[in-house]
Amino acid sequence: MDRSLARLRQPMRLSKHGKTSQLDASDAAVAIEAANEAFKTWQNVTADQRSALLRKWSELIQANLDELASILSAENGKSLNDAKFETTITASSVADCAEEAKRIKGEIVSSPMLNSKLRLQLLALRIVRKKLKGLREKSSQAHIPKCLIERQPIGVVGLITPWNFPLLLTARRIATALAAGCTCVVKPSEDTPLSTLSVIQLAQDAGVPEGVINVLTCDRTNAAQIGKALCESPLIAGISFTGSTVVGKILCESPLIAGISFTGSTVVGKILYQQCASRIKRLCLELGGNCESPLIAGISFTGSTVVGKILYQQCASRIKRLCLELGGNAPFLVFNSANIDKAVETAVRTKFVNCGQVCISINRILVQEDVYDQFLAKLTQAFKAVIPGENLQPLINETQFKRVCGIVEEAKSRGANIVTGGQPAKEAGELFYQPTLITNVTKDMQVYKDEIFGPVVSVTKFKTEEEGVAMAVDTEKGLASYFFSQDVAQIFRVSRLLQSGTVAVNDGMGGSPLAPFGGIKESGIGKEGSQYGIDECCYIKSITIGDL
Repeated sequence: MDRSLARLRQPMRLSKHGKTSQLDASDAAVAIEAANEAFKTWQNVTADQRSALLRKWSELIQANLDELASILSAENGKSLNDAKFETTITASSVADCAEEAKRIKGEIVSSPMLNSKLRLQLLALRIVRKKLKGLREKSSQAHIPKCLIERQPIGVVGLITPWNFPLLLTARRIATALAAGCTCVVKPSEDTPLSTLSVIQLAQDAGVPEGVINVLTCDRTNAAQIGKALCESPLIAGISFTGSTVVGKILCESPLIAGISFTGSTVVGKILYQQCASRIKRLCLELGGNCESPLIAGISFTGSTVVGKILYQQCASRIKRLCLELGGNAPFLVFNSANIDKAVETAVRTKFVNCGQVCISINRILVQEDVYDQFLAKLTQAFKAVIPGENLQPLINETQFKRVCGIVEEAKSRGANIVTGGQPAKEAGELFYQPTLITNVTKDMQVYKDEIFGPVVSVTKFKTEEEGVAMAVDTEKGLASYFFSQDVAQIFRVSRLLQSGTVAVNDGMGGSPLAPFGGIKESGIGKEGSQYGIDECCYIKSITIGDL
């Protein structure tokens, strides 16, 4: 069949670097049917067999690290070192899912209630005993009914994946679904389809059967119709979505979608949350959809909070399960006792991963007044050492570039002070922006209250621990928080007081694939990773067995 081609451009030079098939809704229908047919067999594959396939996939990812990283770097614009790091943690996450596949288990519990037949038998014995004195009552062993609790795969899962970590977020979600016994239909981001196709090819090389993983590529003109096809199909049991509000709205309005998983901005996450509310749908947001379909049992969404709220409203009317992982506005606190040099190094390293285009990237730096001047001076020098095109990569596309420019210009116009940066880095390329430090900000400025997703950060002074914590939690978001302190008692106090799903103390981005990931407040509901993510792909069923 003849197909038009979607052309791709490198963020580094805005040059064309590849083509993918331009698929549409009719292709989506074929992919969904293939996944549904494969599910009939895949759900019965043993846990050990699924685990072995995932383990092989993980090994192939690690063995092909250089090639995958090269494709990712060219397509996404991140540095080769960052691309290699993503590839490494992708292999680790798939390996973790391989182990978790063997741990999916049920339970057997005893019912505290005697069954009705036994109650009648005991009543009859008491009556006979009264009427026939001297008749010895025979002992009766009570039958205690058993209740079996099983986890069963929900079926075909639709995955709409983002561009900022296309290897990790695609492979982890596929591996999670496969570990649970589900099959997948994947629509990669229009910006990074080659990375997704490359890592999925390795899954097929590992022996994953035909039809278990299906991929739909397209450019932005066909994205909405493919999303609509996924949402309206009665064969799709759940949707994992990371992307735009337009596609999200289509997903949420379909009566056939049982769940949404979205990765994107908090703004979009909020919209999804509202949309899911009217349908009571399950929503998993990693922000960055439309949920009214009566056929969707749950929503897993990673994206913006705006879209997350919409999804939540749409899910309300159908009482659907919702798991949301949305955007953040991460604070980075530096207390008087902190190791200043280490805090500066960590702030720079954490801020510029993927040019700041990470949901847990630092947005606001809050520094206690006794060390404020020292910290700011050292941070300024460290920022000046970051060179666009050398150790700072470009933004993903023109839309994101213009958004970052707008945030900085709004701060300037309202009296903020640009310590360093504050301009496009045109000498490096069209999508590069200077590392930017801003002071004298107010809490109603975009640079302080909104997720930036770029190489820009504000620095603000506070006096006491109480004031610093209050400033840190004064946000609608709650995905990640960071702080530096050498005071052990303070470490435990502040860790408990910070309102976020993840807290890093004297460290930057880290964690473990074994740990749950997800936010609180408007940064989401539910968790990803390890057994927590696998539970999103399972129905939990109770089976009670009485007398035989």
